[in-house]
Amino acid sequence: MKFLIGINVLTSVDSQVYGNHAAWFYHLGRLSKEKGWDFILYTPWRTSIDRMRNQAASIALLNECDYIMFVDDDMLLQIDTLESLVKADKDIVMAHTYIRGYPYNPMSFKGKGEFGAPDYVLEPYKNVEDDVNEENLVMVDAVGFATTLIKCDLLKKLSTPYFVTTVNTTEDVYFCLKCKAEYPQVTIAVDFNCPTGHLLDKEIVHKSTVKALRTFYEDMTKVEAPALKADRGDEYLKSILEKLEDENS
Repeated sequence: MKFLIGINVLTSVDSQVYGNHAAWFYHLGRLSKEKGWDFILYTPWRTSIDRMRNQAASIALLNECDYIMFVDDDMLLQIDTLESLVKADKDIVMAHTYIRGYPYNPMSFKGKGEFGAPDYVLEPYKNVEDDVNEENLVMVDAVGFATTLIKCDLLKKLSTPYFVTTVNTTEDVYFCLKCKAEYPQVTIAVDFNCPTGHLLDKEIVHKSTVKALRTFYEDMTKVEAPALKADRGDEYLKSILEKLEDENS
């Protein structure tokens, strides 16, 4: 099988994400050797997200790829994420992800009403965790593409452009709704076998946040955890104290 992996890096990658993705790509290299899977990495610079996704789709089709996998540059992945998403065997499948903003809803959506009707509404699937099936999957009506695998055969059934950012809809949800309109039998799922970590923004200590930060870290200290020794160990500290005593004597 052949995969195009698209990551919209913009300008730089966080160090935590870099380390995680480096380990994941090493694993993909082993998959290439063991399974014969081929990979194309697409990381455009300073490109809008909908344009990036459309370009990735064009490159994948030109290279006769079987899948496109979109991974955002703020996602922490489990090593076997790709294998799990392939095993799910859906047209579109997302590794379970939470939106990185309060109230941290799942990045999956469920329609209310009949699709295409004037009263149809797409809502956050807040209780998606409660509806997993025996395969640890949940069928949904739309997902975000933070860590998502798409079958290229699906693209061949759709008109272009595939991805469009509108005033009311992000390009990933637009794509899911486009699929439902042009290919009603599309399968869209969330995979709970490989949940992601979604990197939050860096914390800022400010008069408007300091109380909340203190409360958060005070609550953290109430959690029982193994006692941590000093970084250098007792023997190192003892030798330093002895040296200081000798210098002062």
